[in-house]
Amino acid sequence: TTAEVSQNTINGNTTSTTAYGIYATDGTISWHHNEIHGFTGTGTASRYGIYIHDHDHEIYANEIYNISGNGHVYGISTGSYSDVVNIYNNEIHDLEYTGPSGSAYTSNGIHILGASVTVANNMIYDLGSTGDGAPMIRGIATNTGGTFNIYYNTIYLKGGGTNTNFGSAGLYLYSSGPTLDIRNNIVVDLSTPGTGTSGRAAAIWKGYTGFANFAASTDRNIY
Repeated sequence: TTAEVSQNTINGNTTSTTAYGIYATDGTISWHHNEIHGFTGTGTASRYGIYIHDHDHEIYANEIYNISGNGHVYGISTGSYSDVVNIYNNEIHDLEYTGPSGSAYTSNGIHILGASVTVANNMIYDLGSTGDGAPMIRGIATNTGGTFNIYYNTIYLKGGGTNTNFGSAGLYLYSSGPTLDIRNNIVVDLSTPGTGTSGRAAAIWKGYTGFANFAASTDRNIY
């Protein structure tokens, strides 16, 4: 299946179950120039602006904003069965976990898994979380996968939490598995960290030791 989905406005979804603005599976599909906003809910299920389950997709020129809930919140997220996915020229802002401060739920601009994912020229800002799972705010988060290219993105964080372990990360690198090529990004994190051992505001936050999975071309980032 080859398809194009564009020029849609998706808003006003209030639910206690998992909510997706766009859920993509199968085929080769371009998702562009969509406006996704106004999702909220009372349950702890996750909220997604765009979720890519599998196969090949182009995601560009979308605006995703004003999504909140008592579970994980994602602007754009790719699943582990994703093949070749390109995410570029999107604007993602005002995403927030609003549940109890003792919970480990997070707010994520872009979260990626899959075989080959490129994230380029996106603007991510104004993320918030009252959770207690450091880091609670993640501009771009990488998980397990093959090759992740992260180029020319701008991330601006300026948050703060009510718990002592509040933390934020412009780039959160969870796994040493994927090859990471990180170039020409601007990352600003002016968040106020908590006073606990996990409280920190970081441009890059790694969940593992070493840099063996960084491509030699990783360079020219501004923090």
